[in-house]
Amino acid sequence: MVEEDSLKIDEKYIVEVLRNLIKTKPVNPPGREEEAALVIKEELEKLGAKTILDYVKPKRPNIIGIFGKKNLKETTLLFNGHTDVVPPGPNWTVDPFKAVVKNGRVYGRGAVDMLGGLAATLGAIKAVIDSGHEFKGKLIYTAVVAEETGGDGAIKLVKDGIKADYAYVSEPSNLEIRIAERGLIWFKIRCIGEAAHASTPHLGVNAIEVLAKALLAVKDIKYDYEPHKLLGYHTFNIGLIKGGVKTNIVAPECEATVDIRTPPSLSFKTVEEKVRATLKVFEEIYGVKFELQVAAKAEPFELDKNSKIVKFTCKVFREALNMEPKLGGMFGVTDGRFFIKAGIPTIILGPGPEENAHKADEYVEIDSLIKLAKLYAKIILKALI
Repeated sequence: MVEEDSLKIDEKYIVEVLRNLIKTKPVNPPGREEEAALVIKEELEKLGAKTILDYVKPKRPNIIGIFGKKNLKETTLLFNGHTDVVPPGPNWTVDPFKAVVKNGRVYGRGAVDMLGGLAATLGAIKAVIDSGHEFKGKLIYTAVVAEETGGDGAIKLVKDGIKADYAYVSEPSNLEIRIAERGLIWFKIRCIGEAAHASTPHLGVNAIEVLAKALLAVKDIKYDYEPHKLLGYHTFNIGLIKGGVKTNIVAPECEATVDIRTPPSLSFKTVEEKVRATLKVFEEIYGVKFELQVAAKAEPFELDKNSKIVKFTCKVFREALNMEPKLGGMFGVTDGRFFIKAGIPTIILGPGPEENAHKADEYVEIDSLIKLAKLYAKIILKALI
């Protein structure tokens, strides 16, 4: 029997895999994940996995690696991440796809969100295999497409019937064990006013002005609920707004999209009812018409802190890192929600700094990747060996 202490995390391997992934430029939109999936496929096969390249859309495949096999007495672990990254945007001081390593960090778009988590998980699997351990249970490694634009890759996994006893999603979490996640509801709000000449604005109804006032009122809606211990209160953001025809015309139409994030104690039904009621008041005051459309939804979730997966993960965390774990909640949405809905207890656990995601000069701390790999290796060891 190989001793647990013989597990060695290969830092060079993790950094090199991460750099190779960043260099593939798997930007979404438009969706260029194929090359990153092929990099992961090659690494999985080197480690001895059976691999499946499952095309969700043309040139946009999920990659699935399977180690060991499931029997009635053994556990199945699922490790998940996404290969797509958001566009780099402006203001970078380094090339976003050169994967520069300096000062204990790897810089690049997707370094922390979330190619770093994918690389660290591969490093964990490598450490277990290199130590001579054989899986008694089953380990499934999945790297999916399109998380940044709604989750089509994870949706496909669940639709195809993926099963596991526990799942870990390596989204950036600063090594916090995230056991809850806010929900999301997006509204598209359209205001229809009345055009007039800009020199006689009193003869029209400016849809831009009315919608602006209405949006601020929607922002200020008071909801009756208790704040969540880990997720706090709901949030509101106006993401897009467009309207009008010409500078010298009173705007006859205006449209905006808003993003509302909710803890489990605030239902989408309550939010929608309150938003509709607020818009109705503005219709009556200003004589406009509002159209409200739900553009997207993502359900919140929460695990019991005394559930088996949470207690198991906390115990292993202490053993692997010799630190006290911290339980937290995700303010953003992840693919974890799809696995929860499919009945798979799921924890979000990844590297940091989390607050660096989607920013210019995005980076991940190499020390954070190594700690994550140690933790995941120990989880694999305790659950499957």
